[in-house]
Amino acid sequence: MLGHTYRLVLMVMVLGIAACQTGGDAVAPEAAAPQDTVVPLATAGVAAETAQSSDTPLSPGVDPFVGYWLGTTAPRGEVLREATVIVEPEPDGAFAITWKNFSAAGDGAGLVLRERTLHFLPTGEPGVWRAEGSGDPLDQFSSWASLDDDTLVVDVVAIDATGRLERQAYRRTVAGDGMSLAYTRQRDGSSDLVIEGTLLRLSED
Repeated sequence: MLGHTYRLVLMVMVLGIAACQTGGDAVAPEAAAPQDTVVPLATAGVAAETAQSSDTPLSPGVDPFVGYWLGTTAPRGEVLREATVIVEPEPDGAFAITWKNFSAAGDGAGLVLRERTLHFLPTGEPGVWRAEGSGDPLDQFSSWASLDDDTLVVDVVAIDATGRLERQAYRRTVAGDGMSLAYTRQRDGSSDLVIEGTLLRLSED
């Protein structure tokens, strides 16, 4: 039932983007090097991956974040972009985060979908997880998640071909059925992008 409701709500969101055609190139990155896919409008509402209900034990401290989240994100001074976040528990204290955002394609033929899923595995330290596939930032990316009081922090670090360090940090805090997002991107130690967002939990009722 929840997956069906999620798809219906997402369809309304993406069709709203297509109708508005707000334009502009700045889109909340919501991941290190996410994949860009042009999704035809006729299928955009059903293209979203949906989480299934699970009896998997929750990771300590992560349970307030588990669920479907829908809302908007925007770089300061830019237009709003529709965003979704799915946080799912996985076996042995692991969890996964899938995030997506949509913007109208430049030719008006569909929507540009950016999405990324990271699976976080326990490190043995309470409140710290390492992303599956995380490695040497010179070759790929390095990512980990941690709890800072009631905030779930995801850090992604990479080094480009010129040796420049880039660090992205996602800070998500839940209050009731609302989630606030604060995203920063730093290059060579200086912040060059700040994104803020607000998402709401999609009820299972």
